Amino acid sequence: MKIQFQEALDYGAKGLELIGLTIPEEQSIEAAIGQGFGTIMGLMANKKPIDLLSNRTLSDSEIPNIQLKLLVNMLSPAFLSGQSNLWSYLVLTSTAISIDHGNNAESCTAYSSYGILCGLAFSDFQQGYDYGDLSYQLSKNLTAFAKEVTPALF
Repeated sequence: MKIQFQEALDYGAKGLELIGLTIPEEQSIEAAIGQGFGTIMGLMANKKPIDLLSNRTLSDSEIPNIQLKLLVNMLSPAFLSGQSNLWSYLVLTSTAISIDHGNNAESCTAYSSYGILCGLAFSDFQQGYDYGDLSYQLSKNLTAFAKEVTPALF
């Protein structure tokens, strides 16, 4: 079996372009990472990570929901192929979308990955822990919601 990380990333990028999100070129990705941190800081002004539990849940047909699914599915190939700047950009973008538009199951990965970035980039381990806890609490909420909704579908 041949692992094709770059092909997976290319297909993900093409999918994102179709729904209005363009991955920056390699030479401008560091600037986009800086902007991503700034965007999240602005969105989180006067908020704690746990406050994001009250964000609405995205519906399946919403563009931000689809963007989050694609972004999060690109995280593993970016990480495993050693493209740390791309991985950081994907984490920041998916986190900002979750904060700004609402949560879905992929938000759990976005938030926990952002927590890792907080520790790596700023040595802010408390913030990292808080986003990890948010991820855990959100996964519990989404699981409970799924258990409530599933019987109603049958």
